Amino acid sequence: MLKKKKNGYAWVVFAVATALSCSVLGAFAKGAAIAVLYPDVREPYSSIFKDVLEGIKREADGKVKSYALKKDESVANLKQWLRKQDPGTVILLGNRGKSVAEEVQSEFVTLTGAAILSDENINAGLVGISLAPAPSRLLSKLKQLAPKVRRVIVVYHPETNGWLVELAKSSAKELGLELKTLPAKDVREAAGLYQQELGDQLNGGDAIWLLQGDPTMDERSLLLTILNKAWSSHTVVFSSNPSHVKRGALFSLFPDNFNMGKSLALKARQIKEGDSRTPEPLKDLLIAVNVRTAEHLNLNIDRSQLRDFDLIFPNR
Repeated sequence: MLKKKKNGYAWVVFAVATALSCSVLGAFAKGAAIAVLYPDVREPYSSIFKDVLEGIKREADGKVKSYALKKDESVANLKQWLRKQDPGTVILLGNRGKSVAEEVQSEFVTLTGAAILSDENINAGLVGISLAPAPSRLLSKLKQLAPKVRRVIVVYHPETNGWLVELAKSSAKELGLELKTLPAKDVREAAGLYQQELGDQLNGGDAIWLLQGDPTMDERSLLLTILNKAWSSHTVVFSSNPSHVKRGALFSLFPDNFNMGKSLALKARQIKEGDSRTPEPLKDLLIAVNVRTAEHLNLNIDRSQLRDFDLIFPNR
């Protein structure tokens, strides 16, 4: 009889524990999915967002609800859709996603991706992984490809890329590089700074870093001037924008879209669990190099090294 009671008691304990366990699991399951909002755009841009989305799905074990943002999508409709999905976190991709994030972040846990995060965005409370390459990765690659470089010059807009330049300062120090930072408020001021820096004093120990999406850069005349003067003075130019490599910059790092998606899903999980909401530069990167520029700079890049590059210019 006693044994039976014990067994009965054990069964009650098991049943209660199971009920509590199911209740807890249900609480975690509720809102555990990630909602991903991405721009509804044409190729080739749509493939970029699809790759990012696939990376998110892979890291999140498929627990993803996705929504294509139309150009004229109302925030009210998006909020209604999000409330219905009850996501744990919301990932918003692209520049359109950044705009929506500012509208919904008070109600949902959000992070942005596949877009440049500026100081202005960060001050507005946006969190995520910027499309801009991590300065630590850029400077490390510079040391690898051009080991004679001792000083890096960067002209930047403080309200756009100030946070990246601050990250670059600590990375440069660790790598034994001098980082000369020159803030500029517009293209005209930046042009004057480049004119001063691109004089006869430049040599093989200097490099110029061009930032992506910086409003102080004129992609037509100013970029051409920088590349031409750097070429004539045998000065390394590297960039956060891969299109500059095709035009003569030595190298650039650009997004690995699938792995960027995985990192976004991982950061979404970390934010949901209460970890740091610090914005990050992109660390999932591929590399583009201009071998003609490398040859002109007398940098040794042999055939065996070419396999380490994802894009090679000029096309061979």
